[in-house]
Amino acid sequence: MAVSLESIQESGPTGLMFHHFHGSGHLKSEGSFSAEEFDRSLNSAAKIATLLSAETFLEKALSRKLAENDICCSFDDGLQCQFDVAAPVLAAKELKAFFFVNTGPHAGHPYVLEIFRIFRNQFFETKEIFFTEFDTTLQTTMSETFSTAKKSFPEDYLTVYPFYTRGDRWFRYLRDEILTPEEYLKTMQLIIKAHGTSIDEINQKITMSRESITDLSNQGHVVGLHSHSHPTNITRLTTAEKLSEYSVNSQYLSSYLSKAPNCMSHPNGVYDENILRILREMEIFVGFRDNMDLVVNRSNLEIRRLDSAFLPRD
Repeated sequence: MAVSLESIQESGPTGLMFHHFHGSGHLKSEGSFSAEEFDRSLNSAAKIATLLSAETFLEKALSRKLAENDICCSFDDGLQCQFDVAAPVLAAKELKAFFFVNTGPHAGHPYVLEIFRIFRNQFFETKEIFFTEFDTTLQTTMSETFSTAKKSFPEDYLTVYPFYTRGDRWFRYLRDEILTPEEYLKTMQLIIKAHGTSIDEINQKITMSRESITDLSNQGHVVGLHSHSHPTNITRLTTAEKLSEYSVNSQYLSSYLSKAPNCMSHPNGVYDENILRILREMEIFVGFRDNMDLVVNRSNLEIRRLDSAFLPRD
């Protein structure tokens, strides 16, 4: 299926998925929205579907009463820019949204995937320049692994995301399929150090504060799980590790909200039947994917989402 804004009119209820924003002290980065662009994108979506507040969407999902053209607004990754830039727009519209928060950064474990993204945007003129430096570093430190990956790279990898360039897909193949998390972290630490900054310095600027998370809930937004450490591929973990990712995530958010979250989104859209079982046992019955793929016999833990890259900004 070709993906576009009009896709939300087909094949069932949909979440609109946002991540990055600029303004209010946050620098512009690849794919980021200004407050004005965010407002216009929601207006465009609301013209062709029924844009519901998160609590209404959640209640309809739990009672299996969602209409085919019901949509909602959602945010992943617990970024302070979402609170500072997007939340005031939502307040002006009297619209409530889902905020799915990974809590590792609150436990002294920075969300390195997002930190690395910010680093790429602020220290490299283009992402292609970064990809070249990453390849060069990997060729130097893990030449045999790099050579093997070049031979095994499937050209259709992640083509379901048409906004990814071949360079994007190759980098993600290395990161998510070839390197272990430890190998990827070590490679990125080498590059970051070479540019005179650190993971901790960047983390302090981008992570949504506990106070902001609590404030969102008090405003009527729905705060949900997004795992604790945000693994790039959570299905690689053992059953015990998968359970820990979501139970620890729930413990942190419960302490901020004075109630247990009852919804979630899958980090990187990755999950398996084992994870769905764990979530149900935790009494999490509504969850979101990160794509518009058709899922046969879809459960309420597999609601599709349209990436903000497909939303108009003007």
